[in-house]
Amino acid sequence: QITCVLVGITLSLKILEATFSGTMMGCQYHTRTNAIIATANILRALFTIGMLLFWKSIIAVQLAFCLSSAISLLISCIVAKKTIPDLKISFSLIRRDTIRELFRYTGHATARSGSMIFMFSTLALIIGKVGTAAQVDTYAVASMVSGFVRSLLAGAQNVFLPVVTTLFATGYNDKMKAVIKKGTKVSCVITSAPIILLYIFSGDILVLWLKDVAPETVIVLRILLLSEVARGFFGIWIPSLVGMGRLSGLTIASITSAIGAVILELILLQGYVIVPLAPAIAILVALWIYIGIWLPIYGIRKLNMSLIEYFKESILMPLIGSCICIIVLYIINNLSIFRNVHWLLKFGLSLIIIFVCFSVISLSSETLELFEIIKIKYRSKSCL
Repeated sequence: QITCVLVGITLSLKILEATFSGTMMGCQYHTRTNAIIATANILRALFTIGMLLFWKSIIAVQLAFCLSSAISLLISCIVAKKTIPDLKISFSLIRRDTIRELFRYTGHATARSGSMIFMFSTLALIIGKVGTAAQVDTYAVASMVSGFVRSLLAGAQNVFLPVVTTLFATGYNDKMKAVIKKGTKVSCVITSAPIILLYIFSGDILVLWLKDVAPETVIVLRILLLSEVARGFFGIWIPSLVGMGRLSGLTIASITSAIGAVILELILLQGYVIVPLAPAIAILVALWIYIGIWLPIYGIRKLNMSLIEYFKESILMPLIGSCICIIVLYIINNLSIFRNVHWLLKFGLSLIIIFVCFSVISLSSETLELFEIIKIKYRSKSCL
């Protein structure tokens, strides 16, 4: 009961903080907003570790979340007041159509995010209802690791929202298409690199972290990682379609996929798979149908973009780079010379191989542009 009360207080603090962070994002102060988020995450980690040293309780964990949210709210308020001159709300200047538009965007955003929260939470709650505490732990640990990839992708893809919004409002459709293609390409690389590493070394990482790991945890984690591939390859369309004002389709699809995932889990729990696998498979199917299939088709149709052109310029090279990485890493892991090598050394070698593959194959043009910039800067310093 105390933990639930603290969750409510934390949520209320986050809603208040969103007023200031949303204002700064609307004024394009993304660097300062990201700095506040990073500070809050660091404080939350420090408070959590500090609390657990003296009080090993779930209340201590949530109290750490609450304290970090309160400090984050205070920092957001101060930074917003310092950044935006004369920041205040003047009700006499607010028009009815502005309020209506704000409610429309807020309602759709709440429905989309709420449906995903409903999906992830309900899938986990059903495990607790039909399964054991050990099965809940198995799924919880796996979802924590995959949640890292999900958070990384959300932060990287949301950067494109203000850019697409501005280009759409000014009528630069060709530039908007180019931004979406480039964003898809970068997002594919950001997705593939950590997922390949986590998929191959999932067992070793979990053992290093938890010492004692159930075999089902590795399987559940790998299925959840495969579900995040859909978000990484095609999730760029969510902020892009929001920027174009295509809200109704996104909201309906998000709600439908969330309900479908819960129904699929209930079906799978009728003895078809073990309990922790049911929500993982449900998420995999729901996200691939929603984000991996429907979303890009819907976005391409709304932008009158060629499907072949989009695939060739955005996805083809990262896909080739991923396939080559997987083949090379599979060969290395099966060579007799590497069988007795510590997994951390193989992890480091795999990281180098992935970096080289994606730099040379997937991001060849971007890598060449980066080298040209470095070369120009070096020459300018030499001349000075």
